[in-house]
Amino acid sequence: MVKNDIYNSKEKYEKFKDNLELFNLKHEEKKPDGFVVIISQHFTSKEAASNVRVYRKFNPTDEDDYVYFIENGFYSLSKDEVRHLTGAQNAEVKFDVKFSVEAKRVWIKVEKQNPVKFAIEYGLYPDEIISLTASRLS
Repeated sequence: MVKNDIYNSKEKYEKFKDNLELFNLKHEEKKPDGFVVIISQHFTSKEAASNVRVYRKFNPTDEDDYVYFIENGFYSLSKDEVRHLTGAQNAEVKFDVKFSVEAKRVWIKVEKQNPVKFAIEYGLYPDEIISLTASRLS
């Protein structure tokens, strides 16, 4: 993701807090201020998926401090489309993920006719994941 095209989620949150459903973000009253709940999808290789299942954690790569997700609802994408949209090298497994994270760790990229993309700084830890399901892509 290009930094100029990414908007800090705290700014987006303040600007759109009454319309957060547009970005599949939900502000839950039980969460402290500055936290958001995101419902999204993550695509990865079989090997990386195995680590996510075992440790219930999404780790950034050695080259990057972020883990990337796209908004929920893009179910009919081919592997090639997923790789193109997300920049993923492998798209063998799809995770549907619901998680709660500090807004200051979330970057949002919005492009016309593309899914909203989320970059989560430092990845996701087990206590931040609310629900997680995996499915293989064919």
